[in-house]
Amino acid sequence: MLLEADKGDTNFGTISTERVAFGSKAWKTTATAGATEWAMGGGANFPTSLGKGQSVHAQWSVYFPTGFDWYACGGGRLKFFRIRTELDQTSQGNEGYHDLYLKTLCLGVPASEDGELTYIFEGDSGTGKYWYDTGEVMQRGAWETFEIQVDFDNVPKSQGGTGRVRAWRKKGNQMVLFLDLQDVRTLKTAASYAPFFYIFTYWNGGVPKTQSMYIDRVVIEKDMSKLVETDAAGNKIIGGL
Repeated sequence: MLLEADKGDTNFGTISTERVAFGSKAWKTTATAGATEWAMGGGANFPTSLGKGQSVHAQWSVYFPTGFDWYACGGGRLKFFRIRTELDQTSQGNEGYHDLYLKTLCLGVPASEDGELTYIFEGDSGTGKYWYDTGEVMQRGAWETFEIQVDFDNVPKSQGGTGRVRAWRKKGNQMVLFLDLQDVRTLKTAASYAPFFYIFTYWNGGVPKTQSMYIDRVVIEKDMSKLVETDAAGNKIIGGL
């Protein structure tokens, strides 16, 4: 699945030519001061829901202008990329998200950690640990490209299942692996599944000021045999940079 502003897709904001990573257009998404729910960004359903034994690989690009303030005081972290898991479509069926967050100064961290990417499976990874800091800090004033792959299973790879989470960041002209969790379960139960994903949306604690950022080219692949590029360690990636 390929979502592009160039094709007229409007999932993640208004179509703009102000800042572009691929093609001639990108999405501009504006967060209004004080907003929380649906503050910015958007999402899409996967072509089909993904369950035990299946995988999803995603790539997306973002641009935060210089001076963008991702301060999020409702928990200290800003939701970034989010994959929902559930047992059913009722409100009680929500089993949490696979989340990449941005740490913010509201946590009391030093400026060097402002914008650090950190991962959590809200549905309980089964390890007793919730937050996985990565040491990777988001930049302002430059396009950033990321990839994530979640192999869905209620049994981790380290225990004989397939549950695994990997994430990459573009450095130079290649995607570099910065997260590889093989001891986590990625579904709460064998019957759980993942129906959709978000980029941003909810802003914990409310947007500190009205501001805009940009999102470009979102690629979603659930058939890992279609991934033809690899990283330095031989992991399959979307690439195409």
